[in-house]
Amino acid sequence: MRRKIIHGAPKTTSSVFSKSISKDGGRGSFRGLLEVGKGATEARSKVVCDALLLDEHSRSDTYPTIRIDENDANVGTRPPSRRSARSSSSTSRPTASTRRRLRR
Repeated sequence: MRRKIIHGAPKTTSSVFSKSISKDGGRGSFRGLLEVGKGATEARSKVVCDALLLDEHSRSDTYPTIRIDENDANVGTRPPSRRSARSSSSTSRPTASTRRRLRR
């Protein structure tokens, strides 16, 4: 999946949510460009990529590109989640040690 977002005006907002499922050695990928141009003051954007891998041979790759030319832009991203279908529950929450590792 490819997404391109360009903020060229003040006070603009955008969101990208990418979700993928891979199995039997499948491969998912996301390529995204987020650009906040000069003059796009107070621009806000959020980019989220989630992947569900149904076996240990499948993979998901993310290739983000972020260009920011304004100091007051608010850009939020989250790394791809790598939850396996073999986990104990689809609603399980990350442990405290996992949350610490993700914040680094």
